[in-house]
Amino acid sequence: MTTGAFEGVCREGSTYLCLRNRRFELRAHWSKPDSPGEYGAGTAVPVDVSDESGLFWFFEPENIELVVKVLDGRALNDRYWVFFGALSDVEYWITVRDAETGASQTYHNPPREVCGQKDLNAFGDPGAASTGSTAGSDGPVVPGIELVPMSAVALGATGGSNDGGGRCETAGDRLCLLNDRFSVEVGFVDPNAGTGLEEPAQVIPSLRMGKTGFFWFFNSSNVELAVKMLDGRDLNGHFWLLYGGLSDVEYEITVTDTATGRIESYRNESGNICGKIDTEAF
Repeated sequence: MTTGAFEGVCREGSTYLCLRNRRFELRAHWSKPDSPGEYGAGTAVPVDVSDESGLFWFFEPENIELVVKVLDGRALNDRYWVFFGALSDVEYWITVRDAETGASQTYHNPPREVCGQKDLNAFGDPGAASTGSTAGSDGPVVPGIELVPMSAVALGATGGSNDGGGRCETAGDRLCLLNDRFSVEVGFVDPNAGTGLEEPAQVIPSLRMGKTGFFWFFNSSNVELAVKMLDGRDLNGHFWLLYGGLSDVEYEITVTDTATGRIESYRNESGNICGKIDTEAF
């Protein structure tokens, strides 16, 4: 079973993500709402650009489902902050453990929900007052069954191919997905600038995965937004767009189908951290 508290340094293994010099240990577990009995542990993917951010996949390595980060907010409120954003609408749990203090927090995402979450009071240094309840479980409890990854496909869509003749050209602020068929650009508004003008978000080049890509806004080591395109034509005749944010600033995502010239835009208002799934995008 995966229940029960654990003390000590961040553990080794494919299901453990270690952040901030291995102080914080993160695990993810998922359950498919339409398939009772299908559940499992997410596989952790450390990223080379940041010790404060990481990824998880649930069903296949190319298909990133979850982006998480732990930020040091002690200069503002003496706490470490936890953010996560999803590229899937399955039910999942994220458990974050502070190896220095032993404190643990579990965050639950209900089925068919694509809102991320932010916890600006997640963890303090040793001796700091607790501001939230801790959780002793590493994930969903299913009596008598060990949590193992299942061979399912999230949302039933595939990677897709560029069979329409278009081609995206990669640039520092342009992300190309699905064999370069789709072009993705993001403009964000810096709330501290006071101008209200959009600035171009930058692609993290080492994290391009064919279906999924990532942007940073203010700092190249701080992952702010994940965007994914899936080929759902076998299911409903459309390409699907999914995005998940780890930032609540105002931004707009512009996606272009280079084969047809069609453009779709998605706007995130200031203060919102919810993502979106559009199964009829193109």
